[in-house]
Amino acid sequence: MRAAAGAGCGIALAMAAVMPATAQNKSPERPPAHSGGGPSLPSRTAPMTITSARLSIHDAERRATFEGAVVVNQGDLTLKADRVDVWTNDSPVTSAGPVYGGSNVSRIVATGHVEVSQGDRVVQADEAVYDQARQQIELTGNLSGREGGYKVAGTRMVVFLLEHRSVIDQSRVVIPPQALSAPTRDGKGP
Repeated sequence: MRAAAGAGCGIALAMAAVMPATAQNKSPERPPAHSGGGPSLPSRTAPMTITSARLSIHDAERRATFEGAVVVNQGDLTLKADRVDVWTNDSPVTSAGPVYGGSNVSRIVATGHVEVSQGDRVVQADEAVYDQARQQIELTGNLSGREGGYKVAGTRMVVFLLEHRSVIDQSRVVIPPQALSAPTRDGKGP
């Protein structure tokens, strides 16, 4: 049961970081500023709800497995997947790792129809892997994201949490027409 308790904030951290690397300016007339780290993280004090058809606890492996229409909600952040596995460890508490129940979340793997959303930001992939030690999230398989009129696709996205940057392999970005004709910050055209 300790592993399930440790899953909470780690999943929220992973969900927030996998969002498309667009950010603050939501005005449709201008392209969003590149933040590299996705949206803001939900508060660790915000309640989290995890629903699934089945939860299995594997004490010896320090793993909790949520299976069947998994939905994780915290604040305005939502993760959906067919399966979510969460591993914890007993390493000392650090500022880099989310902690609940005395355990650090060390790894989270979401598989099958993975979708992460916050407001109008949505990213989809076949798999998302959060690695606490490396402080990164990797999304692979049928990767696509959207926010407002912007769309991005690729074969793989790696989100470097500490560096607030993302790298997308084989990327394809679609910029809406209104963003191409919008005035720049100095009031002049593109």
